[in-house]
Amino acid sequence: MTSVAALPDARLHVVFVDGTNGEVHLKSFLNSPTINGTVRGSTRSGDLRSGASHPRGSSVAEWGRLGTDTMYDAIREHGVWVLD
Repeated sequence: MTSVAALPDARLHVVFVDGTNGEVHLKSFLNSPTINGTVRGSTRSGDLRSGASHPRGSSVAEWGRLGTDTMYDAIREHGVWVLD
């Protein structure tokens, strides 16, 4: 990835090195009781700015442990990756 930006309502906008870009929708995932206690409160409430990062000098953007390969495939095919 070349960039990742936090958007309102628990969404991320990501851009990959080949120009593929789209959104990651995390609201359902963050509201799931199965992750209760595993994600910081600010992130669960939809403030992704504290969790999204793009390491300096890296071609990979990270957000916790989300897999970029799965993200890329979904965004390339549908323009969006919705985590449930």
